[in-house]
Amino acid sequence: MTALTHVRAPLTPPTAAQGEVRFVSPEERSRLRGEAASAGLLYVEVPTPPWIHSSPIGVTQRSRLRDVIDATIESALEAGGAASAGVSGFPDLDQSLSDQLFRARSIGASGLALYVPYLAAAGNLAGALDAEDSAVLRWWIAAASERPVRVLLDTANRRIGAYGPPTRLEMLLDVEPDGSADGRVDKRSGSSPADGDGAPADAEAPPFSARLQALAARVDAALAIATDEELGERLAAPQTRDFVAHEEARSCAEVAVPAKSPVVAIDASKNAGKSLFANRVVPLFPRREVPVASKAPSFAEKGGAFAASLDWRGFANELAVARGPKPLTIIERLFMSRYVPLLEAIARGEADDAARRTAEEWADNFARSYTEGFNALKITGKRPRMVLDAPQLCNQIARLHGAKSTQLVLVDAMRFDLGVRVHDRMCDALTSQATCTERLLLWAALPTNTPTQLELLAHGPEGLSSRPPPNDREDIGVRGRVSATLRRIRLGNRDLLKLDAVEARLRESGPPLLSRLDALADEVATVLAAHARSLSPRTLMFVFGDHGFRLQPGLGGTLDAASGGASPEEVLVPAFAWLIGDVH
Repeated sequence: MTALTHVRAPLTPPTAAQGEVRFVSPEERSRLRGEAASAGLLYVEVPTPPWIHSSPIGVTQRSRLRDVIDATIESALEAGGAASAGVSGFPDLDQSLSDQLFRARSIGASGLALYVPYLAAAGNLAGALDAEDSAVLRWWIAAASERPVRVLLDTANRRIGAYGPPTRLEMLLDVEPDGSADGRVDKRSGSSPADGDGAPADAEAPPFSARLQALAARVDAALAIATDEELGERLAAPQTRDFVAHEEARSCAEVAVPAKSPVVAIDASKNAGKSLFANRVVPLFPRREVPVASKAPSFAEKGGAFAASLDWRGFANELAVARGPKPLTIIERLFMSRYVPLLEAIARGEADDAARRTAEEWADNFARSYTEGFNALKITGKRPRMVLDAPQLCNQIARLHGAKSTQLVLVDAMRFDLGVRVHDRMCDALTSQATCTERLLLWAALPTNTPTQLELLAHGPEGLSSRPPPNDREDIGVRGRVSATLRRIRLGNRDLLKLDAVEARLRESGPPLLSRLDALADEVATVLAAHARSLSPRTLMFVFGDHGFRLQPGLGGTLDAASGGASPEEVLVPAFAWLIGDVH
């Protein structure tokens, strides 16, 4: 941990707004605010911590520094008349800042001037920001060196501690990949790793179980990992409940275990190492990379894409340590970039039973939390972006991209992983004829069936609190060959097109999960791509699902689908905005 020091970032070219980072006193603050306005910068002032808010499922918790900065910038942009963000919760800070700078330029600002107040109340008992907040602050300091951003830190922050980048576990342990000591001197004790507890170097090597026990003890000492019981006692204290759990989980999640270390050699199904790690919050699955399947769907992560088969152990690790209340953006990020790819690996037979249990436990916790918080969501009005918001989102994105007309297309029962496949196929089919301008994640209301979502689409957000008791019966819809045709339906004062192909195919058993999803995606993408080609240029086609489904394995395949529950697969659905025309 190091203290924040005064740093001035290099300036951007003269044609752009100058970026810098500096400490400012209360007297300088008002002067620099005027200078920022003269330079055409949008002044953003982060509120003083602690930042407390109620999550969408009714749990009060402390906000993270990133969430507070994003919310403050969005408020300043909205006050200046800028358009709303087209995408909810960018997984990457750079993408988020690029979108905010673009919208700032649309209202005449050349950049941002971000004032960060005294952060002591956001730190821990040691007087330091936690790992995540430190990483966010380091990122903003680095961003000021290449983006039109001025970061003004209150001078009192000189005394705040901040953590640097994480250190790999192999840098802390002088152990060779085969588990043997290499004769180097231990950096902490000064003794040779081969000597054990003072034993002569030429003594007989201890058995593997003893070396493994010693390794576990050194890992615990290096990472200061608490047992579940100890962690529960620490979390009971209100002063530490918010940051201790995140610190414990994050320190474990970021550990990179060497691919051939002794820990990797432990078989989770055996009893060899079970007692060593059973009560500790540690990664359960060693990381490794496997060849990428050529037809594996791509999932967005940090501005790029990765295949579901790359690192299922890493996905399971992060889901296993993601315990307790989490901000909405974290939940969505875990679902899109960890849970769904892990399900893909499980369906392919790559992941083991322990990973399957981890995915099931995370899904059960999600369903329980969303079910308990849904009634509070209807009363408080604090909610995520939902399926019922699709018309409003479509209009916002159309204004953002200068579309001349809009068209809503509802694909009944299109869950997230199916939507990703449809998106990839439409990209290949449309090439330069249309461009996917936005990809969003929407939440379905409970119960997750078609009648509920259509009713809320007709009545809007007011329908959440005023609608009659939910209808648990699924809409029969259209069957046969007609189901593969887009049909126009009337909801309130608006029309939309509805495709029933997925819902019709799910009413009977079929092949294994991945083959079934691929076949459904081929059919849906063909219909949507053909319709997109028939639209006039500068039309925004907003494609979204209303709810998802669950498929249970059967004899040699899968049974008919179930919907109406609160599992992640049923609640979280995709939405894609396609701008028609030769757009580059």
